[in-house]
Amino acid sequence: LKAGDVILSVDGEKAIGSTTSDVSKKLRGVAGTSVKVVVKRADKEVTLNIVRDNITISSVNLAKKIGEDIGYIHLTGFTTGTADIFKTELKRLKQSGIKGLIIDLRSNPGGILSEAVDIVGCFVEKGTKVVYTKSKVKEWDETFSTTKDPVDLEIPIVVMVNGESASAAEIVSGALQDLDRAVILGERTYGKGLVQTSRSLPFGGSLKLTISKYHIPSGRCIQAIDYARTREEGKKFVIPDSLTHEFKTKNGRIVKDGCGVMPDTVYTGDSVPAQIVYQLYVKNIVFDYCTKWASEHPTIPSIQDFKFTDWQDFKNFVVSKDFSYKTEKEKLFDALVEKAKKDSTYEAAKQQYDALQMALFRCQDEELDKNKEDIVRLISTDLAQRYYFQKGASEENLKYDKETKKASDILHDKKAYDAILSTPKKSSK
Repeated sequence: LKAGDVILSVDGEKAIGSTTSDVSKKLRGVAGTSVKVVVKRADKEVTLNIVRDNITISSVNLAKKIGEDIGYIHLTGFTTGTADIFKTELKRLKQSGIKGLIIDLRSNPGGILSEAVDIVGCFVEKGTKVVYTKSKVKEWDETFSTTKDPVDLEIPIVVMVNGESASAAEIVSGALQDLDRAVILGERTYGKGLVQTSRSLPFGGSLKLTISKYHIPSGRCIQAIDYARTREEGKKFVIPDSLTHEFKTKNGRIVKDGCGVMPDTVYTGDSVPAQIVYQLYVKNIVFDYCTKWASEHPTIPSIQDFKFTDWQDFKNFVVSKDFSYKTEKEKLFDALVEKAKKDSTYEAAKQQYDALQMALFRCQDEELDKNKEDIVRLISTDLAQRYYFQKGASEENLKYDKETKKASDILHDKKAYDAILSTPKKSSK
């Protein structure tokens, strides 16, 4: 199966008109059995016999060397075995001669707590307390410490987080921050620090109860105060200082509770894409173009050597699809024409309006060129995924990732790195 294939039938049963869920159920089955799938690929029907298997997706999405001496590990979650794979990749990167490490936890929703503790354990002494729970019932309290020998106690680390880094991802980043073992870069994390359990109810119902909260080494709780309000209509909710408490890291740096994990160095990420970039994506113009492009190119070079250069071809494709996106200028023009028609002044100046409309249409081509970098990033990442799957997409995306470049710069500046983690100087009286 390839991206862009249209499923026509599964084991002889027509799929057209079926829901995604229905087709998914037909495709799934016992590992080792086969399923016959007929798809439409371009203008041809292709019959595929697919052998089912148990599919496992590693939470260690990418581990590679950036530049000459920086290691990069991207974690998408914390599932069974994540810590073991992480440790294996870390040792491999160390053997390649890295002098600094970037751990990417952006948009990582969390997962198994023990995996998070074991990952922290790669960088701190055995027996170090990483996280503990506190509840109203003291017997329910638990402490989780590292149980294995560390891999490296000295290597400089930058952990990248954002507003969607949650739960176990916050325990890793928060614990490494509290222990002054890593610089945290990015945005304030989600703030999910609750321990919950389910209780069965009659008639098949269930009740989820909050029984305790997670606390990291400094003693602070990572649970955000009223975190729902931070996401209401995209508005930021600033937590008053009166609702937070101060704690200290191992070196005496001030950190606060009630707001997830605040980064040591704030980086708000890349700017929001222009409207035309968003429309090209949601209207599947980029996807459809990549499907066409991939059908014309059986292979591509390695991700390291791959570069998308068919920009004019893409622009021609956009025109052929009658892309209906309107620039802000065109929206204003439409409003002007509507008002002119209401005022009965449109017909008298129709020629001028038509000329202005043509000029504005040419602006769409300019808008494409103006946003070429963001659009090419979408195209090249999509293509990389088609040929080299998710790992390839992540590797291609790194070429454009300014935050990773910032993390690398921090690791290369030892003086600045040490200053961030050092004990605050006492002010002289």
